Amino acid sequence: MPTLRRMSGRDAGSDLIDALHALGDFVAALEYEKLPPVVRERTRLVLTDLVGVTIAGARTPELRALLTAWAPPPGLVPILGTTIATSADDAAWLNGVAACALELDEGNKHAQGHPAAHAVFAALAAASTAGRPVAGGDLLSAVVAGYEVAARFGHATRRRADLHTHGHWGATGAGAAAGRLSRLPAEGIAAAIDNAAALTFVTPWSVVLAGSFVRNLWIAGANVAGLIAARLALAGLAQVDGNAGRTLGEVVGTLDVGRSSTTSARAGTSPAGTSSATPPARTRTRPPTPSSRCASGTGSPPRRSRAWWYAPMC
Repeated sequence: MPTLRRMSGRDAGSDLIDALHALGDFVAALEYEKLPPVVRERTRLVLTDLVGVTIAGARTPELRALLTAWAPPPGLVPILGTTIATSADDAAWLNGVAACALELDEGNKHAQGHPAAHAVFAALAAASTAGRPVAGGDLLSAVVAGYEVAARFGHATRRRADLHTHGHWGATGAGAAAGRLSRLPAEGIAAAIDNAAALTFVTPWSVVLAGSFVRNLWIAGANVAGLIAARLALAGLAQVDGNAGRTLGEVVGTLDVGRSSTTSARAGTSPAGTSSATPPARTRTRPPTPSSRCASGTGSPPRRSRAWWYAPMC
């Protein structure tokens, strides 16, 4: 694999670069088996819920008609709710659409959106096409990491009032999950996260309010964006350039870097959800570890960390 150049915040002139590298380090190091039991339990709950909703969506008349018109080619990735397996990208598209069809997919109020639906189908596609056996723990590690990254960017992004929450910040989680399952190094995962954020959709509320079915494709497209970004990193064609700041922070709205990453050992989200962050001071500590208190959603938020991008999420 081509060598990826690790840029520092000083090289790029942006704190965002350091935050992206911290997230890359975090995703590369995360091990599902070492997460607190409450985080693992919540992960299973979120996945059960999302898979069920996706299967139900796949059985609607609209999705049956779309599947027929799409005519996906044979492949290795299952289309949930059917007996069909297809290519990674086609499966990510169709599973993502099905997940949104009934408006019942898991939500995270502090991310103001749906982290799981943005990342899980990229993880499933990447695992199914990895060219090697992927253990369940590896897949779950990628899912938790993707959820974590997506939720943090959702929490950090202050969207324009006229834009819907689908199809932009969530792509970062898909890039994290796909990068992890592609066995990218931490630098490559960070690049996949950053470049997935550059493959965003324009998602006006007016399209949603008009009742257009196309709005169901925005989450699906974010999953595909993550797969593409991981391939770019694998080819050595993606670096950590701060693209997330240019899209999420300039086009979609504004981006609070302090909420997109954390380096506190006590910080971290899980599929249980997030909470308001306390504005932190600016010093660096070690990479994040999901917290059982955050995962359970119980207890008071942890004390303010000295990490400059720390964002308590419970």
